[in-house]
Amino acid sequence: MNFIEKLAENPIVLYLGSAALLAIGFAYIAALWIDKIVTARRLVHKRIVPMDKLSRLDRETRERNGKSVAMMLAEKTNKLYAKSDPKSTKKLKLQMIRGGYFQHGAAGVYLISRPVLAVVLGLITYFAITVYYTDWTFSNTMMATGFGVGAGYYLPQFYLGRRIKKLAAQNRAGFPDFMDLMIVCVEAGLSMEAAISRIASEIEQAYPNLAIHLSIASLEVRSGRTLEEALQSMAERIDLDEVKSFATLLKQSKELGTSLAGALKVYSEDMRDKRMSLAEEKAHALPAKMSVPVTLCILPVILIIAALPVAYKIHIGG
Repeated sequence: MNFIEKLAENPIVLYLGSAALLAIGFAYIAALWIDKIVTARRLVHKRIVPMDKLSRLDRETRERNGKSVAMMLAEKTNKLYAKSDPKSTKKLKLQMIRGGYFQHGAAGVYLISRPVLAVVLGLITYFAITVYYTDWTFSNTMMATGFGVGAGYYLPQFYLGRRIKKLAAQNRAGFPDFMDLMIVCVEAGLSMEAAISRIASEIEQAYPNLAIHLSIASLEVRSGRTLEEALQSMAERIDLDEVKSFATLLKQSKELGTSLAGALKVYSEDMRDKRMSLAEEKAHALPAKMSVPVTLCILPVILIIAALPVAYKIHIGG
């Protein structure tokens, strides 16, 4: 502790180390930004010279040079984390997919960004306090710096959680529309596989995340999986019970030999009723939620307006 206090009194070494860590953090962020340019150039180069016309050495050189330092670091981090904790790695990859990040190194970028942001925000907090709040004690400065480090470490987790909730609400809102389009396609004579592929392209503007998952399910069906298995996999990816029920509906309809269009109409109406009931539930909960701001903000003003004239008259009369 005495060594740290002496170092704080003469912080040349601390400033140099902090500047080095800050430079590393900004260099990593810049590498992520440059990766887009590198990827675009790699795609252009692939179009100019096909891979099958290159020798093995040229192909290995192209693949090695096509990756930026940031992406290679993210992939290595992902592999190291996968070896140390496979279950958590699978769960993290599923969370990244639910958050809309389908890249291979997305989990590695997430894992690296947490300590990098912790260091960067911690250093920014420390320098801001030492420059603008010079009267703070050393213990208060360290506490504020620790708060900045914690905020930077948990900021990616908070952002990912908010993004997962946002996309889940978007998928849940778009699924009834998907069912209506599915009924139209089935009644028009399209198969279920062709209908899913067509609907994915139609709802791309309104519900982009749901369209991506439908396209993945269509590709899985083309690769040999059954439609029920592809829908079950889709339900696991987006964590939506309606998709699981839809997959069960298709399976039962095939086993029992019932009309698929009629089953889809009944299920679509049920989805509409469910969405309406959720909206009504939110509307009925609104008065209870409004009671808190009314009590805290409006009621004191009303009491002041009602009691101030009486208090003034009593004061004048006294």
